[in-house]
Amino acid sequence: MKIAAELWERARRLLVDPRAELPRMLAESGDRRAILIPYVVALAAIGPVAGFVSEGVLGTYQPATTLFGTTVPAMYVRAPGVALVVMLLRYVVSVGAWFAFAGVLERLSPHFGGRRDPGGAYKTAAAVATPLWVVGALGLFGSVPHLDVAIWIGGAAALSYGVLIGMWAVPLHLATPEPKAAGHVLSTMSITVIASAAAYWLLHYLLIAPFAGLG
Repeated sequence: MKIAAELWERARRLLVDPRAELPRMLAESGDRRAILIPYVVALAAIGPVAGFVSEGVLGTYQPATTLFGTTVPAMYVRAPGVALVVMLLRYVVSVGAWFAFAGVLERLSPHFGGRRDPGGAYKTAAAVATPLWVVGALGLFGSVPHLDVAIWIGGAAALSYGVLIGMWAVPLHLATPEPKAAGHVLSTMSITVIASAAAYWLLHYLLIAPFAGLG
C-alpha cells in the first residue's frame, strides 16, 4: 500500500503541478531499472487492465440490429479470452513506447541543441507518458453506451498535456534550449506514435487472430 500511495503521489504531482515536480526529478536516479520498476510497470498497466475489465468482464455494448428481417436485440458481448491477449499486447506496447520515446528523445537531443543524457531521457519519457497512462482508466467507459467517446476525448487531451509536460521537461533534463523544446518533443512524439501504432497492429494481426474463437 505504501508503494501504491507513493506512485499515486508522484503521478498526482506531475499532473497537478508539473513545473514544480520536474525540477525535483533532477536529483533522482536516472537509472532505467529504477524508473521502470515500479513507476512505469505500474502506471502502464492502468489502460490495459481497464480495457480488459470493459471488454472481457463487463462486455462491449452492441445496439439492436436487423439482419435479414430478423431483429437482434441489444446485448453486451464479452470475449474474455481475446480481451486477455489484447490486454497483454497493449501492456507490452505501452512499456515499449516508453523505451522508444526515451531512446528517440536522447538521439534527437543534439539536433535541437541539447545533450545526450539517457537518465534525463528516461525521466522525461516517464513524465510525458504519465497523463496518457492515467487517462487509460477511461477504458472502463467502453462498456457504457454513448460514453465510450470519453476514451478518445480523454486520450487527445492527455496527449496534448503530455507534449506540454515534455516541453517543460527537456530544457531541464536534456538541456534543450526552450525555443527548440516544442520541436524536440513533437518530433519524438511523432516517431514514437507511428512506430508504436505499427508495432501494435502488426502484433495484433499476428497474435489476436488465433484467439478470435475464445470467449
